[in-house]
Amino acid sequence: MTSKKIIIAVIAVGVLAVSGWVYFGKKIAVERQESGAVASGIWVSQAEIMNLPTSGAAWDRVQNAANSSWGSACLYDNNCMHDVNTLAGALVAARTGDAAMRNKTIAGLQAAMGSSLSRALELSRGLQTYIIAADIIGHRTPEFEAWVREMITIGIQGHSGTGVLGTAENSPNNWGGHARASLAAAAVYLNDATFTTKVVNAHKAFIGLSAPNTMVYQSTNWHADPNNKAGVNRKGSTIQGKNVSGVLPEDWRRAAEYQWPPAVSGYMWEGIQGYVVAAVILHRAGLVSFNAGDNAVVRAMDMLYGKGEAASNSPVFLNPASGDDTWIPWVVNAYAGTTYPTQAASAGKNMGWTDWTHASPVSTQPPTKTSDLNSDGKVDVIDLGILLSSWGQTTKPKADINQDAKVDVVDLGILLGKWGT
Repeated sequence: MTSKKIIIAVIAVGVLAVSGWVYFGKKIAVERQESGAVASGIWVSQAEIMNLPTSGAAWDRVQNAANSSWGSACLYDNNCMHDVNTLAGALVAARTGDAAMRNKTIAGLQAAMGSSLSRALELSRGLQTYIIAADIIGHRTPEFEAWVREMITIGIQGHSGTGVLGTAENSPNNWGGHARASLAAAAVYLNDATFTTKVVNAHKAFIGLSAPNTMVYQSTNWHADPNNKAGVNRKGSTIQGKNVSGVLPEDWRRAAEYQWPPAVSGYMWEGIQGYVVAAVILHRAGLVSFNAGDNAVVRAMDMLYGKGEAASNSPVFLNPASGDDTWIPWVVNAYAGTTYPTQAASAGKNMGWTDWTHASPVSTQPPTKTSDLNSDGKVDVIDLGILLSSWGQTTKPKADINQDAKVDVVDLGILLGKWGT
């Protein structure tokens, strides 16, 4: 071993000693992080939450919702707000460390476990939110995990398939979007390889990428290529000379078949709700980039704001976010670097509070989640040197293996745990 390598090894031992072997105190969490579960948070991380303000109108709305009476869990009701209020409770508990609010959030999750069910649409709108809330406060019990798994596979009425799972795999409309968001959240929360494979394939198929595809499409003429349909029309798509790149055909048809300008429908936004949540979850898990499918999320948004390729249409079609869809532009702007108009974000059917959580840009680089920092196929002294040279950094360096916004003893523990592999 060269003298340089010996020095680096000695430094590593010293760092472990000074840190008091914190690594072993966090061993269970470390193993989950390295095995594939998202250390950076399914939707938002603890580190990101701690950087958010505790003043201002957006914070006040989150706090007011958290402190309100949430009512009863109702996974059978399209208009139920219990899920997004539980999410508000989780955010406030995580930001303030309020034990009583954390307990209230857990009680909200337990109430959801006892809710009656109706169809996959109502279930999947709320399920994704409850899973994210549990992840935010670090709530994990065998009972809750078993319930999440049961909700994904339970055989209730779906769309183009049975239950949440069948709907996620087969439905290219708003039902499928919400189901894929719930399946993605469950896959990451449970670290379930089967669920992960299914949701990755379904999401890729939806945005027109090459993947096993069991989507059941309608005969709507909003599909720019009837012989190669996708949930989002592909880049450069046109119909009768109009650019329809980014149109979600199975949702735009709900108002009327193709015409220009299009008939306005709430489903134009309804179809994006679950899609955006799924895109964020899969991106944060390092599974599918947020800008996949030739930036399909942005192209879908552009169609509603008359931007990008859609700006060439005459007349330009405009249908900006309103009501319970106002949370969406905040998220897309944060991840895609876009500048869609924003306003105070109302809580939506499956998500909310994004004018507080997503007011600042989020990295579009998926988490590293690997100890092989120089990508040479092995974990060795070179990777250790890269990590030590980034020690203490909080600017999202590659050596932040567990993606908690700092390079510290936990990252070192993960790397040493994979030494020689």
